[in-house]
Amino acid sequence: MSDRHTLITAAKSALGAGNLAAAESALRRVLQTDPADGDGLMLLGIVAARAGKPEPAIMLFEQVIARYGEQPSILANLAAALHSAGRHADAIARARQALHLLPAMIEALNTLGNALADAGQAAEGAAVLARAVALRPDHPELWNSRGSALGIAGRIPAAVAALRHALTLQPGHGNALSSLGRYARQIADWRDDAEIDAALAAAIARGEAAIDPLVAVARRADPAEHAACAAAWAGARYPSAASRPAPVARDRLTIGYLSSDLHLHATALLAARVFELHDRGRFRIRAYSAGPDDGSAMRRRLVAAFDGFTEIGDRGDREAAEIIRADGVDILVDLKGHTRGSRFGILAHRPAPLQVAWLGFPGTCGAPYVDYVIGDPTVTPMAHQRWFAERIVQLPDSYQPNDDLRAIDSDLPGRAALGLPEQGVVFAAFNEAFKISPAMFTCWMRLLDRVPGSVLWLLDGPARRNLQAQADAQGIDPARLVFGGFLPPARHLARYARADLLLDTTPYAGHTTMSDALWAGCPAVTVEGAAFASRVAAGLLRAVGLPELIASDLEGYEALALALANDPERRAGLRRHLVEGGSRLPLFDSARFTRHLEAAYATMWQTLAAGKPPEGFAVAAG
Repeated sequence: MSDRHTLITAAKSALGAGNLAAAESALRRVLQTDPADGDGLMLLGIVAARAGKPEPAIMLFEQVIARYGEQPSILANLAAALHSAGRHADAIARARQALHLLPAMIEALNTLGNALADAGQAAEGAAVLARAVALRPDHPELWNSRGSALGIAGRIPAAVAALRHALTLQPGHGNALSSLGRYARQIADWRDDAEIDAALAAAIARGEAAIDPLVAVARRADPAEHAACAAAWAGARYPSAASRPAPVARDRLTIGYLSSDLHLHATALLAARVFELHDRGRFRIRAYSAGPDDGSAMRRRLVAAFDGFTEIGDRGDREAAEIIRADGVDILVDLKGHTRGSRFGILAHRPAPLQVAWLGFPGTCGAPYVDYVIGDPTVTPMAHQRWFAERIVQLPDSYQPNDDLRAIDSDLPGRAALGLPEQGVVFAAFNEAFKISPAMFTCWMRLLDRVPGSVLWLLDGPARRNLQAQADAQGIDPARLVFGGFLPPARHLARYARADLLLDTTPYAGHTTMSDALWAGCPAVTVEGAAFASRVAAGLLRAVGLPELIASDLEGYEALALALANDPERRAGLRRHLVEGGSRLPLFDSARFTRHLEAAYATMWQTLAAGKPPEGFAVAAG
């Protein structure tokens, strides 16, 4: 038996055992003898891909194709690596090539379906994956992929069914468990909610890298779990050996904002005014947009707000990082973190001397190459530093920006026009159903029971029927749940005039929902939990001078909501405080916020320029 054969066999055995280092060592020896060895290049590409290094894998697979021609297995592996690198269009093209040669190739169908879903063609991706599961109905990964694509396409009940089937085939499938944790809550399918929570906690405790950090912060209350989950996720998907670029002295700092939400989206509604107000004498502001152009007025406003607006949605992570580096970005601010549409892989390439997490994700990103997280004294107390891979920066009022130009429709709709009763307390709960736990909903049903004639006003969506059934099961007439449809932003804000009290959720509190209500003058109650995600609403209430509306636990929250429901004069006083305060309240003073944010950027840069490592600090109010 030749040395080559022995080494290739050893590499395959090591790969099968998950020992990537041993596999790589054997393959390097093969390639020392013959740098063009097809098996050696192919297997080394697989090692790189499994190690979370898609760009080297892409280069290796392309070498094999250049030397030995297009073969289905090589094309399928290349497509998977391209997908991992964020090059979805290229992944789709290569997967289709593989399927042209071998139409029933499961691996290529799986990559094609996933890449289509991530490229904004989720319905087509789900259809591709339907073909795949028809060919291999016993394949849990295909059912998991189909569930994810169906979820992205908005077919939530079908997504939940597919994910449950994946877990029937493979009970420990972490990705399926994670997605089920998201989508089952999204339709209020709580039949095994406690079991899902327990399984998520166990998976995080084992250090599994398959649990989506956003699912963890939405369902789990412990910041230590959130930190462990994010570190495992980032370490497996976005490893980095890139070094920090050297800072360059400049007259103006260049701030780059990276997001896929630079259109009509909650993030844009919050931050647009800040982009406009940045001091151009001190800062050059650039946008890197990985999302769609929705043709909205907000999109046009955002494009005009930046000094440069670069579309990177069709660029891979490495190429996008090179663009950012070539633009001379000094501080790259990621507005997504671990949320859908994130391009976190770009950060792993270290395109900027400083990299900052802000606004999009309520917790640590868990990656050593993100230097700072922007928070405030409520969401990121300095005592919480042990749960953050980044150094904490505290803005003095709130980490959340707001737009003091946001319009509220002056044509206020009447109660009847909104489907509300003319009399009785209207409790509004406008957070998405994903944030509603069974315990939270039970608390709301107790409030309805204790406040005769009251109703619960929710946003309409796929959870409607299950929420109605849950109300009925708890002895509450489902007709007391009123569902409001989607409205344009100014119209949505106007309807808060018909709500008496906003009810927040825990452990994932309202963010934009809470500031919307406060800007529109609607009082709200929240629970201040232990983690960032459960403290946002509390911070917003403090920033409008209403700390008395913050409870420390669900029991106190219920008592506070009940007291306010029975005290219309107090509610009226709270509403006057909010309406009369307006943009003079710290939360809604856009210019004040922008000054504080710019002071944070300046301090970060001064620390780096002095040769010091990133260190936490608080920005002084001014």
